[in-house]
Amino acid sequence: MRNFRIRIMVISLIFVCLLGPAAAVPSQENETSAVQEEAVNKLVALNLLKGYPDGSLGLENPISRVEFCAVISRMLGYEEDPIVPEAFPFTDVASDHWGFNYIATAYSLNVVAGYPDDTFKVSNQIRYSEVVTMLVRALGYANDVEGENWPDNFMQLGDQLGITNALEIDVHKPVTRGEVAVMIRNSLEIKLK
Repeated sequence: MRNFRIRIMVISLIFVCLLGPAAAVPSQENETSAVQEEAVNKLVALNLLKGYPDGSLGLENPISRVEFCAVISRMLGYEEDPIVPEAFPFTDVASDHWGFNYIATAYSLNVVAGYPDDTFKVSNQIRYSEVVTMLVRALGYANDVEGENWPDNFMQLGDQLGITNALEIDVHKPVTRGEVAVMIRNSLEIKLK
């Protein structure tokens, strides 16, 4: 009987040791999730970020270039009063596309640029470097960017301004809606130039 108790104690100790480090990982994930949820709640309250038709926010989902233009247009106060240029350069965005006004506004404000083939690629997942670049431009700091080495030059200024606070993401990685929410929330605390 005594050997049985010792075995149970040893097995229990092994489980505790094995689960201890693993239990620490979810707390870091929970902290990241909490930061994203706090940012999303703020943006939803300000009507800058909208959910899906089923009411979910999809924080873990990637965000497309056109969806990000919608957020930027709302952030800058142009959702109800878009700016549509006379010459619209993107051949892959029809005037009846749901995001046309958002893209046109972001283009008119020099926040976005397309690709060398005159396309915008609306459905492409937006990358971390693109988000930071657009936010630096939207906040009016594009002229403060030093150097020609994109995206490093924009990323450096984005870090200095605080756009990337609370985030550690690969520059070339597509970002999630939750990560974008954190960057937008950070940007709301930066003085417009």
